[in-house]
Amino acid sequence: AAAQGSPISAAFYGTVTKVGEDEIAGKYIRLTHADGLETFYCHCSEILAPINAVIRQGETIALVGSTGMATGPHLHFEVRINGLKYDPARLLFCENI
Repeated sequence: AAAQGSPISAAFYGTVTKVGEDEIAGKYIRLTHADGLETFYCHCSEILAPINAVIRQGETIALVGSTGMATGPHLHFEVRINGLKYDPARLLFCENI
């Protein structure tokens, strides 16, 4: 959980390759990084980074919300490598995946 409107920072350097909204993820943003890595940030109240923007690690890209299928404000953070989902903690703490 996180406070409504809290800033969401990019986990890694990358490019915004999709911004959208659906009934499950709510407002979301996808960043594409090197080596087949993609990160998804879902349930945002507002998306701040435009499509095709090059984003620095730590740059604010969106704000926490409760859009889509959410019971309260939080960030759903998802990592995919070559289309397969991975536990983000393994990547963020540099474990072999």
